[in-house]
Amino acid sequence: MEAITGANRLRAFFEQIPAAVENTLDDTLQIIGRRIVKDAKAGSWVDTGHQRSSIRLRRKGKGRIEINVGAPYAIYQEYGTKWRAADPFLSPAVNANTVRLNDELSRAVQATIEATP
Repeated sequence: MEAITGANRLRAFFEQIPAAVENTLDDTLQIIGRRIVKDAKAGSWVDTGHQRSSIRLRRKGKGRIEINVGAPYAIYQEYGTKWRAADPFLSPAVNANTVRLNDELSRAVQATIEATP
């Protein structure tokens, strides 16, 4: 059997990609998560500041985050009530950053693959 020149280097390259990409995806997700929290806080009610300060980002493992709003009345601002119209703050923050997330993930993965020795 004839050996393919550079096959071992190519194999090593492809073996490194999954871990490098996973780390890049996790980092990028954290960055976008922080932007979502910042945008949600900017759109949140500020009567006492409790709701705004209750918006938190939590890492749920590799490639997973959770954005939590601890104020029990936040749902009424987001979705409204019988007496008050909705004034969403979280869903616009998520929607505004979804396109950014996709763009940044694509760029980050491409850069990671190109930088992999």
